[in-house]
Amino acid sequence: MHAGETQIEELQEHYRPPEAAAYLKISESQLSKLRMKQNRVRGPRFANVAGCILYRRVDLDDWVKSKIISV
Repeated sequence: MHAGETQIEELQEHYRPPEAAAYLKISESQLSKLRMKQNRVRGPRFANVAGCILYRRVDLDDWVKSKIISV
């Protein structure tokens, strides 16, 4: 990976499912299951743009923050 690629990844605001799964460190299969109609309230927000699934980085971060368990 080149230095320029790292900078592009850091600035990326939208992710396709494989990238979003990698960002969240979960499997693509798990992310796909969270998109199913009956599971949508449990998963991160996403957009369906002309059949293309997109995740905003801010929504992925918010979803992770909502999963933090207080002790």
